[in-house]
Amino acid sequence: MRIKAKLYPYPVLANSFNDDYIDSSFDIELKQLVTENELILDLKPVLKNSGLLQLVNDSKAVFVMHIECVYTCFRKAYIVQPQGMKVVLPADRIEGIVHLCPYIVAKQDIKGYYNKSFNKEYGSTKFDLDKGNTLAIGYEKVIKLEKERDDLINLPSVFCVTEIKDEYANEIIIDYSGDKIGVRLPTRVYKQFASLNGTLEAQSVLHAILTVPALMKCIDELKQRVDSLYEYENRRWFRVLNKVVKKFNLELNENTIPTIDSFVLAQKIMDNATSRGVVNLQKIAFEGGGFNEN
Repeated sequence: MRIKAKLYPYPVLANSFNDDYIDSSFDIELKQLVTENELILDLKPVLKNSGLLQLVNDSKAVFVMHIECVYTCFRKAYIVQPQGMKVVLPADRIEGIVHLCPYIVAKQDIKGYYNKSFNKEYGSTKFDLDKGNTLAIGYEKVIKLEKERDDLINLPSVFCVTEIKDEYANEIIIDYSGDKIGVRLPTRVYKQFASLNGTLEAQSVLHAILTVPALMKCIDELKQRVDSLYEYENRRWFRVLNKVVKKFNLELNENTIPTIDSFVLAQKIMDNATSRGVVNLQKIAFEGGGFNEN
């Protein structure tokens, strides 16, 4: 559930998109703490309207925080106590972007509801409300999470390798339009990739021939679109990439990106995967040995 401007058949306190109430406001204040294993939310309702507050005190309405994660499909509404409360979300239930939407909701049917803070256009009109009706809407909040275990060295983290199911396809396609960097392989190449991907020792070679070029293409794209970085900032691969490069005292922004050497940076990110890949191939071709990650 996302907060969107809409019309209701009765007055709703929603400062962000209507004026059904005057001299009134509502929100649920948020403080957050991100740990390795959980997201801890400290929620505190703040309501300026005596009529709505009376409904809550009389147990006819409740404060609700609706929490939704777009990546994991986690979705749950929490009843928030008037004095405030903590909500603890396990790290394995949420990832990426979390939306929090505050509401006041009718806990039961309410007949003849009137509030002295109604906009004067409502006059003395009274309204019959049903259980579950929305009475007030606060401001939507967005939390962007990057877990410590997110690492570009782990292919599934921000890369998605898929097969091009076209018998005439011969070229590898790099797609950075989504949350993950898509590496699309022709069927014959994909089958070879699948047979090697399960072998830990082959990772440096796969990174050298697939991941490094894909990163270079993404970095070059950012360099060409440096004036439109806002188009990429909400994509997971950009956020994780930006987090990783901070290890090198670098941040991806309009000032730094034009100066970046995409090959050098891709090598740093992948821990010199190309060099290690060449060493492993040399061992196979000339020494008859196995793979070596060292």
